[in-house]
Amino acid sequence: MKMKEINSKYAELGGTLIARKERDIIEELIEWSHNHINNNEINDAKRLYPRIELLYKNLPKNEKNLVFDKCIELQKRIGRQF
Repeated sequence: MKMKEINSKYAELGGTLIARKERDIIEELIEWSHNHINNNEINDAKRLYPRIELLYKNLPKNEKNLVFDKCIELQKRIGRQF
């Protein structure tokens, strides 16, 4: 395998790992937000949502598909609390 191919494959795998890590962070933030809502700490949940949105926007499409429903569910819960 040529060095260029190795570097390309490494970059591809690295990007996948970074996206996976960001998705894990999003899922953790979503869980924290639900916990805040369950404890009537709506403002704390609202403060976390922009962070979730920012991370979500930077995910590759295949990773977005894995957390989309969770984001929508949280958005609905936050919206109901206004």
